Amino acid sequence: MSIEDFDSSINTLLTKIKSERTKLEQEKKKLDDEKMKISDEKNIWDQQKDEMMSKFLIEDDIVEINVGGQVFSTYLNTLTKIPESILAAMFSGRFPLNKDSNGRIFIDRDPKIFRYILMYLRSGELVYPTNVSEKKLFRNDLSFFNLLPQGKFFKGIFTTLGAKGRNGPTTTGGLYDEQDHGEFVEVKVGRQYFTLPRSGLYKIKAIGACGGDSTENNNIKQGYGAVVTAQVFLEQGTVLVIVVGQQGELARGTSNRAGGGGGGTYICIEEGGTFIPLVIAGGGSGCSWGGFQKNGVNSQTIKKNGDGIGGTATGRGGGGGGFKGNGANNGSDLGGQSFLNGSVGGTGTYAEGGFGGGGGAMYEGGGGGGYNGGDVVDTNQYTIDYPQYGSTSYVSDSVQDSNIKVNTKFEDGKVVFELISG
Repeated sequence: MSIEDFDSSINTLLTKIKSERTKLEQEKKKLDDEKMKISDEKNIWDQQKDEMMSKFLIEDDIVEINVGGQVFSTYLNTLTKIPESILAAMFSGRFPLNKDSNGRIFIDRDPKIFRYILMYLRSGELVYPTNVSEKKLFRNDLSFFNLLPQGKFFKGIFTTLGAKGRNGPTTTGGLYDEQDHGEFVEVKVGRQYFTLPRSGLYKIKAIGACGGDSTENNNIKQGYGAVVTAQVFLEQGTVLVIVVGQQGELARGTSNRAGGGGGGTYICIEEGGTFIPLVIAGGGSGCSWGGFQKNGVNSQTIKKNGDGIGGTATGRGGGGGGFKGNGANNGSDLGGQSFLNGSVGGTGTYAEGGFGGGGGAMYEGGGGGGYNGGDVVDTNQYTIDYPQYGSTSYVSDSVQDSNIKVNTKFEDGKVVFELISG
């Protein structure tokens, strides 16, 4: 073959290759166009599906579900009320669901407990079963369905909510609205019911209130409350009942008059109507009249002592309320009520005890509320110290790393919850 023939063959081959390459590029473009068309059609289909689902959620929103063999009827938007919940995901239309023989969605949970779940979704209020075992199941289902916002709560500070004197607060008054715990607190007759929104290890600080001062110009003062710090693991959905102690009343008048006892601060777990003490910080006693040369009695720093009894009243004032027992009366000067009996402070001739079981007062300061209520000092024993007459605090065996000390501030009670881990 001559060189000319060889060159001609090469050129012919290159032309053929170029032609085939052009065909391949054309086919690729067709495939790309077809792919784009399919993608556009899918997007249109997804949009139409979303519109249909949206219409279904709004218009066709009464559903029947079979929960453990019992049929419930409700609105679909009730079941999807909490967007991050498992129920909202189940009824979003994104997942296949098991159905019973009548075509109802089947959920394999206890229907007695699901009734409380549905009540919560309808009203937004957590109403717990009174039965202890059912309450535990309810907490488990709240967690199972992810119905409480897990990531929101980190710190909450509980105060007297502006209440003063022998009676506790009646409402939060919006004072917790800007805090993590605001939406999880309900006030009932002075008690603050706190449903824990997140499981974890918490640091707790509880402060008992100080007693009330006398109005005389002398160098003695009222007793200090206790400060209790502790760590404890708590589960989401646990209901804590909190009483924040209020300072005893300042003596009314100008001479020979004593101040009321300070209220104890209580943190209890509520289980089926039973209150289990977790942490209690005792309150300080009131300041006695001007003849005394000793300050009011501070709350003691012992962890546990006695059986939650009320304080005695050998002097002229009311004993402090304990966890179980009311403080003793002395004539018309009444002891503070126990936690179990409502924690209202006692009335007195010259001063009332603070909410949290503080005792009322006449000439000797009222006893402070606590796990054991504080005793009233003996009549006209001007120069004797009575540290053993102070209220006591309490720390449950379930609590870790606890510490009790005497406060250094004359103040109302307070509770601080802070998440450490969880």
